Amino acid sequence: MKKIYKFILLLTLIFSVKNVNSQMGCLQPPSLSLGVFDGSTGAAMSSTIPCTYANLVNIYPNPFAVGNNATSPCMRIIIGLTNPNAATNNSIAIGQGTNTNIYNMCPVACNTIIPSSSSYTMSLFFLDPSQSHGYNLCNTNIAANMNYTVTSCYNNVPITSGVWNNSVAGGCQTITIPANTPIGSVGYTVSPAVVSTASFNANQGDLYLDTYQMAQGIYTITYSFNSQNGCTATTTKTISITNPYVSTWTAVGPLCANGVCVNLPPQITGTAGGTFTAPAGCIK
Repeated sequence: MKKIYKFILLLTLIFSVKNVNSQMGCLQPPSLSLGVFDGSTGAAMSSTIPCTYANLVNIYPNPFAVGNNATSPCMRIIIGLTNPNAATNNSIAIGQGTNTNIYNMCPVACNTIIPSSSSYTMSLFFLDPSQSHGYNLCNTNIAANMNYTVTSCYNNVPITSGVWNNSVAGGCQTITIPANTPIGSVGYTVSPAVVSTASFNANQGDLYLDTYQMAQGIYTITYSFNSQNGCTATTTKTISITNPYVSTWTAVGPLCANGVCVNLPPQITGTAGGTFTAPAGCIK
């Protein structure tokens, strides 16, 4: 059975104060396009794929963001004026659904992620809007409190806001964002249609295809995005599923029931291998 060996979560950090209140729009074609990737390694691959391909095929927008436009479910947390020790004292862990830690930052990388005494914004793309999300805010030592606001990347309306309490050493608090919060929605269609088990995971912005369960032919993948804040975008990608086992048969001449055995493999041109069966007689 093919398996997914990676979890796509793209993280964008915006340090400039002027970007804190900006909202993203929808990325449009031709900038918006779909890429085809190996579902195990993440490596880019051809859009012509044999049905026997060993791994799942992963399709998602590439690039997913250009400038101030993007095309995947996205949520951001805005931290107000940070305390002087934030670079080494404060940490954030982000959870999705039952996975309590899809991304963890600080204190290891905080010297570059949380600049002391300045505002910053952290945006997470390719989230699954059908699941709940949590921000676990922790501090190592007592320090000045910091304000936070959580919004969709596509509007400035607070989903929630509050104070990051640093008054107790070793303190933590969790911000919970309910499932189906409007942070952008996506949809994929595959034409001609495939069985339901051949495509999945499309609701967070990337589609996985199991080519073992797809017939040979040309498929059109349509990706649609709705920011849920007034803009939409659509793009398509054509992929070809091929059958690597191609052979031709040259018929042998008339056979007699009591004649000599006939060697059939030489009559086949193309893919070698396989076996022959017959209700009676001698074949090899």
